[in-house]
Amino acid sequence: MIELTRTKSSQTGQNHLYALPRHPSPLAVYFNRDMFANAGLETPDQIDLDSWTFDRMREDARRLTQDRSGDGVFDQFGLRAQDFQTVPHTLFPLIRAFGGAVVDEERLVSLLDNSASIDGIEWIADLMWGVQVAPRPGQSGTLPAGNVAMSMNIFGQTRSVIAQSDFDWDLAYLPAGPAGRFNRSVAGTHVMLSSTDHPDAAWLLLKWLASDRAQALIASGGTALPSRIDTAIRVFDDPGPALAGKNLRVFLDPLTASGHSEPGLILWEEMRQSVNSALQPLWRGEVSAVEAATQASASLDAILAEERALRSSVR
Repeated sequence: MIELTRTKSSQTGQNHLYALPRHPSPLAVYFNRDMFANAGLETPDQIDLDSWTFDRMREDARRLTQDRSGDGVFDQFGLRAQDFQTVPHTLFPLIRAFGGAVVDEERLVSLLDNSASIDGIEWIADLMWGVQVAPRPGQSGTLPAGNVAMSMNIFGQTRSVIAQSDFDWDLAYLPAGPAGRFNRSVAGTHVMLSSTDHPDAAWLLLKWLASDRAQALIASGGTALPSRIDTAIRVFDDPGPALAGKNLRVFLDPLTASGHSEPGLILWEEMRQSVNSALQPLWRGEVSAVEAATQASASLDAILAEERALRSSVR
């Protein structure tokens, strides 16, 4: 059972919302094994885990980025910078790996403009505008299309890779940053409305959706990772021919060890939109990481001021 909010009712002080987890969404590195072989590189799953860092990922990406057509323009890339820019899903774990943070949840202030957070944000921008190992805005490139060597994504990405790819691919753990290896521990959920006319039937459905059988069905088509760890282990041991031999267990560790939850904010969507909008000029190469992080932090602090007011109003 997941508690969706800790905000108390102003009348009773006991108002909590709960949900049953449908699926978690930890991240893994998808990689094109054929590209690594052609470049004479060890694949991410062959490297000692202590050596698998963001610096190593960027260096490998540099060697994997090529001009295959010979026209002077890169058309094969080591990475895709957009994979690290999603707020909060991929950006926040990377920032944590660099020793930064997004929100101080006790004081409700932004930490996006501290030096470690800026280092993480700058690492992403550098993929396009520094070493250029990733497509810039306007350039195309994806791992399923066969012209990007590595991608960071959730379990559901397996559907696209299976459907579109004619190359050998596999999965690896996320790299470590200066502060360690971080992932995300969040879950989609199933809920029952308090206003339902059929609470008994709704509860029966919820219990079935959380069952081993339903969770296995959710996982079988590559739709989502099961929320039941015992189901995930069983399914990953025998995932079917499309995923046979793939290192699916890299998705399991974040559920029990390296995963971190997202900030528990009432104004979560406002936070997401604010940070995403403020960082767009950096991704377009128009401003520095310091400028973008300062603007993002100021925008986020304005949202967090509203958050503090909202929390005070319901106490």
